[in-house]
Amino acid sequence: MFNLIRLKDSKLSTRASWLFASGLLLIMGGSLCVLSLFFLQSIGQIEHEFIARSNQQARETIFLKLNEMATRSMDWAYWDETYQLLRQGDSEFAARNLSAESLKTNDVDLMVFLSRQGQVREAVELSPTAPGILQPLTPSRWQALSSSEAIGSRLSFLLQRPDQERKPVSGIIALQGEPYLIAVTPVLTSLYQGPIAGWMIWGKRIKSFFPAQYQRILATDAQLLSLQQYPMSVDNSVESDANLEIREQSDRILALSKLKDLNHHVVGVIQVSTARTLHHGGQLSLMILFA
Repeated sequence: MFNLIRLKDSKLSTRASWLFASGLLLIMGGSLCVLSLFFLQSIGQIEHEFIARSNQQARETIFLKLNEMATRSMDWAYWDETYQLLRQGDSEFAARNLSAESLKTNDVDLMVFLSRQGQVREAVELSPTAPGILQPLTPSRWQALSSSEAIGSRLSFLLQRPDQERKPVSGIIALQGEPYLIAVTPVLTSLYQGPIAGWMIWGKRIKSFFPAQYQRILATDAQLLSLQQYPMSVDNSVESDANLEIREQSDRILALSKLKDLNHHVVGVIQVSTARTLHHGGQLSLMILFA
């Protein structure tokens, strides 16, 4: 009789132990699943923060170049020879100062010298198709540059109030579909005295330096895309706001931001991308853990 009671108690205790162990395993398994999900989400957040910072870094290199160009332009704009060209004329100015080498030295692709009355005194550019060749800025190119789609509205303001602004007006424009850095600098004497004789316009093709000159210091692969090259399809999720779009693909993560001109029109898209090494490493770690 006592042996039968001990046997029943033994079966009940064994069943209770199995139930307890099963419950504990379920709790542990559920906890691991939650932790795994949290782990992958954390990795995703790190990826997003990294690619967003990389896009901002790429953007800053373009505006760093713009600020440098605007600052350098003052050396030529606040120069007595430039002042004389726009006030009185100088038939030898171009021969003395405007050459392919001088544009390369100043790291610009075009120069225009505009009088106070809006007359073009000199206008040259490096050939977009023949590197190292200096050529006159054609009437069609000047028309495009001075149009309302480029710097036309800014020029109109300066021509109406020529002595109001003594600092360079700089930004980004699209010149016949090509994104350019542009600086419009008032021309004064070497003593920084006026009245303003006119304006000097410097331009630089963005694709001539970005991303090639900065690829070594950029944390990710960078490109400047045209609106026609803007990638529309994605493999997985898309995260976006007003200024930045992040796209997750199976093997890469991308961040895209729109580059706007002086008139607030989109002229290009900055894209940075990198391999999803951290994401794949996290997935592999979890597979090993659950194996």
